Amino acid sequence: WDRRAEAAAYNFGPAEDDVLPVSDVVARLIGHWGDEVAVTADPGPHPEEAAVLALDSTRARERLGWEPAWGLEAGLAATAAWYRDLASGAAARALTLGQIAAFTASAASGRPDRADSRR
Repeated sequence: WDRRAEAAAYNFGPAEDDVLPVSDVVARLIGHWGDEVAVTADPGPHPEEAAVLALDSTRARERLGWEPAWGLEAGLAATAAWYRDLASGAAARALTLGQIAAFTASAASGRPDRADSRR
């Protein structure tokens, strides 16, 4: 292989503007799921956690030209749709294959898809 400089460890994560606190991700996921969702926080005790946890994908972007194929909203919409449709009786395999097809179409277009991923 003639690209030894790229032989390294890489992180593949969300775009920097899609890094949010867990509470914001939960609120957005509820928005995609619908009003019938109730969230209850466990009062604890819990070990301390970092205020922000995020993958640094800089090396993948700079060396490989990589970027996420789906933005946060598309990913959350797809996640909510998968679980909602499964709960309604849809087959997990069919749901998964449909979402893989939607994802690969977005990836092949060469741009992050910030729209609804339920195509």
